[in-house]
Amino acid sequence: MSRKSALDWKPRLKRTLKRKIGTRFFEAADARIFFGAYKLGAFGGLPSGLDAGDFKAAVGMLIERSMGLWVIEADRPIGAVFGAAGSEAHHLWVEPVWFPWATPRQRLEGALRFILDNKNEFLIMAAFRQDDKRFAEHLSRYGVMTRIAKVPKWFGEEDGMLFRSIK
Repeated sequence: MSRKSALDWKPRLKRTLKRKIGTRFFEAADARIFFGAYKLGAFGGLPSGLDAGDFKAAVGMLIERSMGLWVIEADRPIGAVFGAAGSEAHHLWVEPVWFPWATPRQRLEGALRFILDNKNEFLIMAAFRQDDKRFAEHLSRYGVMTRIAKVPKWFGEEDGMLFRSIK
């Protein structure tokens, strides 16, 4: 393989999404699984040590502030996506939360499935930390997202990389 063809390599979407990964809206029965993921450290933005009632109230406030909460599931839920309306009605700013038991492949498949399921309805916008830059660039190789900017101090002292979906 020549150097040029190695740089132009594009993974096949059909092959990556061969396994059953789906997205659906959050249901009340998911609260138990979310609490288990929280206990294992999945929700970094929430304070530690919350009991089940306090956690339910905190997630309820997050859901009220967001436009929607989707659950990404394979054989069991592997993550969640909080979505908030952007400046335009069709913009959806997303923040994924991956559960500790989700494998890297499931994360990739789940993110691709979410984007493909919602990109015709919304222009999906996401900010990634430097640690997740490689993951976001890999999503871009599938032709579903593109990087639009690097924003200094987006995450406090850390720079953020902004990506958007491609219709």
